[in-house]
Amino acid sequence: MGFKGASIHTINDSGRLSVPAKVREILRSVYGSETLVLAMLGPFIAAYPIAEWEKYEASLLASPPNNRSEATAVRKLYANLEEVVIDKQGRILIPPALRTGAGLTSECIIVGMNSRIEIWDRVRWNAQITENIDGTSGIGSKFNELVL
Repeated sequence: MGFKGASIHTINDSGRLSVPAKVREILRSVYGSETLVLAMLGPFIAAYPIAEWEKYEASLLASPPNNRSEATAVRKLYANLEEVVIDKQGRILIPPALRTGAGLTSECIIVGMNSRIEIWDRVRWNAQITENIDGTSGIGSKFNELVL
């Protein structure tokens, strides 16, 4: 069972964001932990259950950077990672640097993406989601199968 759906939440001035109950339930039942790794990935923050992040990290370690460009990308990735635990009120604290980098202001969209969730600023999400899907190859062709 993976993460699905989208929900709107408000991030407060101190950077606390409520995590949907269905996400917390999957974290407890499937992963046995309410720890997330937040990764700055462009215009959004990806939040991985710790077990999923550890799988990704193992693959990174198995294939170390081959050149300066790859090493810089890995440095940038690790510089923008934070491990957070959901508090008793069902919230996570998103550090200022990640909030700024993702442009998180007040309204956020939390989107289930199977093995992770994504946290988007609502305005950025709306701009992203209105782009057309290219249905000619890759995942776009799989999407077309769903709507035919």
